[in-house]
Amino acid sequence: MDGLLKQQGFKPVNKGGKSLAWENAGQLDPDLYGEELPFPKAKQIIQNVIRSVDPQAKLKITQSPEGYYRVQGKKIRLDFGITADGGTINANIVNAYSSYKGQGVFTAILDQCFKAMAELYGQPEYFGMSAHEDRGH
Repeated sequence: MDGLLKQQGFKPVNKGGKSLAWENAGQLDPDLYGEELPFPKAKQIIQNVIRSVDPQAKLKITQSPEGYYRVQGKKIRLDFGITADGGTINANIVNAYSSYKGQGVFTAILDQCFKAMAELYGQPEYFGMSAHEDRGH
């Protein structure tokens, strides 16, 4: 039975005493707060998406002290953060601009980041996105 539960994505949790309860490991912990996508993973995703659109692109990708990922290049600027927080995976776009017309680079980057976050922390109750300044086109 234990093997079957593990195959179904459940993990044992000691709730006290001698017995174990089983919780679905595929669900984001609703108490999780402010967990971020690791910078090397975010950088890899950004580079892969941009390479698929422009193999010659030269990018500067950094992480700010506030946890934002900053992407700067000749044809793109994107400052964003992404966190797992209380059952939600949320992307916060501070600044976005791209002249890769019709390529959907922002959508592809955020989509891949959302997927990576769900792989790391589990499926959230919902995804969220907020934009302080969105000039992307």
